[in-house]
Amino acid sequence: MKKIISLLLVLIMTFSLALPASAAMADGKKVPIIVLRGDGTDIYDKTGEKIVWPVSLGDEEGDKDQLIDSIIDVIFPHLVTGLLTGNYDGYYEAFYQAVLPLFDEALLDGSGNPIDGTQIDPSAQATNAERRRYNTIGWGGEPDRYNMGEYTFYYDWRLSPYDTAEKLDAYIADVMRVTGSDEINLVGLCLGGTPVLAYLDMYLDKLAAGTKPYIKNVMFDTTVAFGCDVFTDAFRGKIDLDSNGMQRFLDQYMDPDEASFDGLGDMAVMVNELVFTTYELLRETTVADQVFGSAEEFYAVIAGGLVPKLAIASYGSFPGYWGSIKPEYYEEARDYVFGKPGDEMYEEYKVMIEKMDKFHKEVSSQMFNIIDECKANGTHFGTVAKYGYQHYPFIESQNKLADGLISLESATAGATCSLVGETLTDAYIAERIEKGYGDFISADKQVDLSTSYFAPTDTVWVIKNAIHDDFAVEKRLVENFCWGKNETVATLKDKTVYERFMLFTLTPDEYDSDVQNADDYLVPLVDDNKDETLWDDTDVGQESTIWTKLAALFRWLTAMLKFILRITAENPGPAPV
Repeated sequence: MKKIISLLLVLIMTFSLALPASAAMADGKKVPIIVLRGDGTDIYDKTGEKIVWPVSLGDEEGDKDQLIDSIIDVIFPHLVTGLLTGNYDGYYEAFYQAVLPLFDEALLDGSGNPIDGTQIDPSAQATNAERRRYNTIGWGGEPDRYNMGEYTFYYDWRLSPYDTAEKLDAYIADVMRVTGSDEINLVGLCLGGTPVLAYLDMYLDKLAAGTKPYIKNVMFDTTVAFGCDVFTDAFRGKIDLDSNGMQRFLDQYMDPDEASFDGLGDMAVMVNELVFTTYELLRETTVADQVFGSAEEFYAVIAGGLVPKLAIASYGSFPGYWGSIKPEYYEEARDYVFGKPGDEMYEEYKVMIEKMDKFHKEVSSQMFNIIDECKANGTHFGTVAKYGYQHYPFIESQNKLADGLISLESATAGATCSLVGETLTDAYIAERIEKGYGDFISADKQVDLSTSYFAPTDTVWVIKNAIHDDFAVEKRLVENFCWGKNETVATLKDKTVYERFMLFTLTPDEYDSDVQNADDYLVPLVDDNKDETLWDDTDVGQESTIWTKLAALFRWLTAMLKFILRITAENPGPAPV
């Protein structure tokens, strides 16, 4: 053992002498990287044998047909009754009852706890236990470094971020013990950023009690911790259907030569069938005549009233997702979904709401104060964000620049962005250049990073044309940040340093699980490639008609279910680290 240790010391010293400027980086490689992913871990029943989330529509085609028939049966009879009477309560309740069985096994109780022993994938739990016993340095092939993925902390993403933070604290203690390291790095991917924030709040309490600082770097990787428009809008009933957004969404995923969605799974057939069946039925029945004169009212009523029911039947009962609601809209969203104290739904979920309120008050509303205090104790922070993919095409924020799930404005914690198909105004850009912020303007003139919270430390990176959950694209960038390269620089050169604006050059068709080293397809975003997009902009800006709105509306009614399944069950491209 002494010989091995001596050899490692010689290698480290030799490396340091050969590259004197990177001594800090060598030390940084020896700090374990603990990763918290989003909601990609399956939920099982208490036996550990049956998956209850993501939900299953059955293995047989007949099962899917039965679901289609069921939803159609719900939509039309109750919808027509609502149109005739003006009372849509039966429609809302019937839809809720039709959808609830899809999710009920995975839902939480009124206290925000698992029902009947549901749990995360037993194999993930086993991995957590195993990694607590081993020092993984060198497992990636190099003897002096820790890589992402070696210490991935798997957790029940449905629960309150505070519940997760307590378990994370024990995991961190074990990792520090087995590695002998007195520091760790934290990386929050997507939803994983919210328990990281909760843990930082706990960390400050530990520092105040005399614990020595031990968090070296924190990287928020395309995180919802700074707010997620999909849930912020949907949980407030801010539904805005637009055919242009839907068309851009289809351009990204629809294979023009086949009736399928590349990367979205075999539910595409179901969605197509129901969309066009619904559309044709509307056109061919008297419902169309009744709707024609009051489409806006119709569209607001059936969309707005449905959202609270759909939320409670799925993500709305997961306090983990309430941590992604933008702080300024949290109370509005909570009241919209659960009602006020005394209301039946509010009282049923009262204890869970108390957990949600606690996270909102102590973490979400104070997140940047928490980060500032951690900085004062020596922790470095950075964030990676992406754009170029259509936001979910049923929300009010659908025309914001996004990675398919999170707006660029949110993921960067405050960058100023144009809308899709537009640019920042010439007057705005001239003003920012005059103030010395010209280098923070993207080549496509859509993004100003100087207003991001992370701009003063120059630790914010943006990748165009990269989808949210392809974390392999920025994996090496995140590792380099944790290893000690904490600032952007002017060249990509040896892939240990990265520009603040980059372009991912592979299209969805070209990028699949067989692609190795996705990092190799990152290039600087410059004038020559700034206009590359994943959709045909010729359709952007076309005026929506009553029929396009109605078509988009019924796309949403069914696509909402498919979208929920997609972001939990499907991954276009390589699996996340």
